[in-house]
Amino acid sequence: PPQIEGRNIILVDDVFYTGRTIRAALNEIFDYGRPNQVVLAVLIERDGRQIPLCPDCVGESVTLTAGQRIKLTGPEPLAIHLQTLDAAA
Repeated sequence: PPQIEGRNIILVDDVFYTGRTIRAALNEIFDYGRPNQVVLAVLIERDGRQIPLCPDCVGESVTLTAGQRIKLTGPEPLAIHLQTLDAAA
């Protein structure tokens, strides 16, 4: 297992949405010890938070309407797409 105790951890997420993925990652980190700090960096922060977490570093904040979603493709080239879902689907 990695040495976590007293370390500074940078946790990176592509799209920060509900916060549930980050919460699960934090639970795993704390299973290995107590870090000095955990810094959360996200590429895209979108609306819809369900868990009270706040990223420390955000590439872009977006507000989506019903039927829209963010899709990342890559790695070459890394691209961010705003998709509108078909209501009939």
